[in-house]
Amino acid sequence: MLCSVTASLHTNSSLESTSSLSDDKSTDLNNVPEFKNINTNRLFLINDQVKLIVDLELFEQIQQESHGGWNKKMTEVPEKTIRVHRITEKGDVRIKFESDTSIRWTIYSFLLNKIDQKFESGESVLVNFDERVIKSCLKNNWDENYNKIVGQICKIISLKSNGDLLLNFNDTEYSMPRDLCYKILDPILDDNYSTANNLQESTKNAVDNFKKHGFENSKTIVNNTDQINIADYFVKKCSNGSLNKVKEVLEKFRYVLDEKSYGKTGLQASCYHGHLDIVNFLLNSGAQIDKTDLDGDTALHYACFGNQPEVVETLIKNNASLNCLNKNSCSPLHVAVNKQHVNCVRILVKYNCNTNIQDSYGDTPLHDIIGKKMTNEAIEIIDFLINSPELNFNLVNKRGFNIFHQACLKGNHIVTEKLLKKFPEVINIQKNDGYSALHLASLNGHKKIIECLLKAKVDLEMRTNRNQTALLLAISKFNFPIIEILVENYANVNAYDEDMDTGLHLISNETIYDKNSEKNSSPAKIKLSDLNKAIENLNQCEFISEVIETLPKEFKSNIRVIIAVYLIKNGANLYSRNKYNLSCLDFFKDEFTKKILIEYYSNLNCDINLSRLSLNYGLKSNESDRCKLCDEEPITVTFLPCNHKCVCIDCSIRIKKCLECHHVIKEKVDLNGTNLNFSKTEFSELLEKVKNMEEAQQCPICMERKKDTTFQCGHTVCNFCSKPLVNCHICREKIITKIRIYEN
Repeated sequence: MLCSVTASLHTNSSLESTSSLSDDKSTDLNNVPEFKNINTNRLFLINDQVKLIVDLELFEQIQQESHGGWNKKMTEVPEKTIRVHRITEKGDVRIKFESDTSIRWTIYSFLLNKIDQKFESGESVLVNFDERVIKSCLKNNWDENYNKIVGQICKIISLKSNGDLLLNFNDTEYSMPRDLCYKILDPILDDNYSTANNLQESTKNAVDNFKKHGFENSKTIVNNTDQINIADYFVKKCSNGSLNKVKEVLEKFRYVLDEKSYGKTGLQASCYHGHLDIVNFLLNSGAQIDKTDLDGDTALHYACFGNQPEVVETLIKNNASLNCLNKNSCSPLHVAVNKQHVNCVRILVKYNCNTNIQDSYGDTPLHDIIGKKMTNEAIEIIDFLINSPELNFNLVNKRGFNIFHQACLKGNHIVTEKLLKKFPEVINIQKNDGYSALHLASLNGHKKIIECLLKAKVDLEMRTNRNQTALLLAISKFNFPIIEILVENYANVNAYDEDMDTGLHLISNETIYDKNSEKNSSPAKIKLSDLNKAIENLNQCEFISEVIETLPKEFKSNIRVIIAVYLIKNGANLYSRNKYNLSCLDFFKDEFTKKILIEYYSNLNCDINLSRLSLNYGLKSNESDRCKLCDEEPITVTFLPCNHKCVCIDCSIRIKKCLECHHVIKEKVDLNGTNLNFSKTEFSELLEKVKNMEEAQQCPICMERKKDTTFQCGHTVCNFCSKPLVNCHICREKIITKIRIYEN
């Protein structure tokens, strides 16, 4: 299996960024000489049942070093039955709960071990690589001699009665708990081991075994050669590019054409190494072009993995299955895209491969490339895929992300701009949970993405299923540059979520409820790393920095007060109450802080950020703010419960379902919050009355100006029309006097 590919295909970060934002200071396993040939893929297999081998205190400490981060809900890990979901590129283990597979955490691999491992005397085992973990498990039995076997491969002498293992390392005996020892998986049987390593290791002894039968130094083949050794030798020569030897073997042993050596055929080996002459010879000899290895990979997969575009084109011209899938549902295009082999991608797209194929995670090739570093090759591949006429941008992976959501989640502004240019209609598409691209970018602090979306006229007031706006999500994550850019673009600072918590509630409450993960979440303290990152980001905020300058000295470093004052300056209601009847002031225990906020609110309530006001402040200034039906009047009506705004008051009368989400409208309110739920008949009657009243006040002659002059007969016209009249225009009586009417 091309697991070095498939492992890197699926390194998606969680929807909400809960891990530490600090640099990874943890131990890099690849930099340790004794451990460089051991990777986590050889310690754990997918779906292995595992357990935590340390206490919660050490668990939290190590996780906070950026091995996936720490979340308070991870305290449930020791109580649950957990299994391996996958291995990350860094070697950490992504685990899932057996009782609820939707809950997944990334955990440092050496905090885990498999349950009920069976050991036998004489076996080799790997000792846990982390000294802190070993000290924690050994407790009082630790001494400095154990440093010698940390991360080393030792041989089991015997199994002790208490379950511990007696190990031998450099002729010295050590007693070690079995939870600190790992059985190393056979790379040939290990589904997680890379194809390249398998291919190299699988045939290294084949030639020596085959020489015993005299084949290497003879032009004739001896009769007693066993089939396995011939297959090994044949695959080895295909891999090395020895065309004459390949021909010589096939002349005498035709059956080895499609035989496998450690799961790989000669065609697959030659495709990986790019030996085009051997590939053509094998195809002309009748090799099965779509034969798969143990993991479902075909010769075309191998050619893409080895970056052999000429071989790729040759295979396609010989009718290789262009969209074949391996056991992980990865197509050759997935492999070429993930490895950023641009020439292979060019050939595959040229021959109209399916660019919408989804792998076992629901990811298309474009999903995969979005999370990669944007090299020149990656950008060229992205252009190939986006410009594919068959590209379906509505396809979502198993986490509900389409390609536009994925780009905004990963902070890839290059893909975001390209998609907006080609498919502008994707900008406000929401996931099943209500999250849009704007929500994802705000939650994860991607400022460049926000700028792209604002430039494309994104709807700032879209709501998640929990009634959260992008601004509320940014506030909950202390993403201050995002808060500023949204507020400066007139996001509603008084928007509230399902608990009627406004931004002021969220920033004032020292204990924030993680509303982004579970409906009934328990309170979780904001992490110190998040606060430190927030303080650093304040330097990027021009308008928030201006607020800091106006604050008393004791509040210049209080980020909660800083943002609270900034929101108040931009119109936030200090006294707004949530569903628990609490205002933001109720979260501040310090009376002096309350006093400061009240003073700012009182002073600024009548003078909201005058420096930003203009003659057009608050006015609708672009086409997107006009009614989507008549395209004339400004948008003034909000539909409930979806909170979408798209029409004027006149057009809203005829609408039963929201134009954006197509949900049934239960209530309509205007800008002042007045309920507009009245029937069409009632509205028509009211409109008729208003019309009659207006007509009664109009001059009956010009039908333009208001009546303001009356005659002695009682009939009335405007002053302009009265001047030439000699007789009343209604009763024809001679006009004796003209009386002006003045309003109070």
